Amino acid sequence: MFEKFTKLALESIVLSQKIASLQKTVEAEPEHLLISLAALDQSSVKQQLCQAGMSSEKIEAAVKVDLAEVHLKSLQELLSASNSAPLKEIPFSKASIGIFDRAEKLRDDHNQVGVGNEHLLLAVFQLEKELTCKWLGEEKSDAIEGTIKQNLECSKALQ
Repeated sequence: MFEKFTKLALESIVLSQKIASLQKTVEAEPEHLLISLAALDQSSVKQQLCQAGMSSEKIEAAVKVDLAEVHLKSLQELLSASNSAPLKEIPFSKASIGIFDRAEKLRDDHNQVGVGNEHLLLAVFQLEKELTCKWLGEEKSDAIEGTIKQNLECSKALQ
């Protein structure tokens, strides 16, 4: 399923599973993916999310409320920690799988080689409107969705 995903997109997906595991949930949900996209320092979409109001502080607050006191710094450390005990692998929810499928379609629509974090984020915004509005508000949610679409269109035109 993930053969055509970029390294950074795969890191976001793996981190979303780790977040779900720390929360002791049954499945990795779209909210876990959104948090992982916003939490990764090297994520190409982190700046866009911050500009839309999804600051590190807001992520930290949401993580504390939504994910049982898991802290943002510990999320970032999870990905790079090679000596930590392995976490239980958590399956993805149907909604998350739908996001991955939509991200692949977006990649195809824009004639791009790999599925990146931009595709994942746009898929979250398109398929999980209630979630993105909860975090950013409807106006900012719509604005960032438009920005991501525009960025993908620009990269398509450059190819």
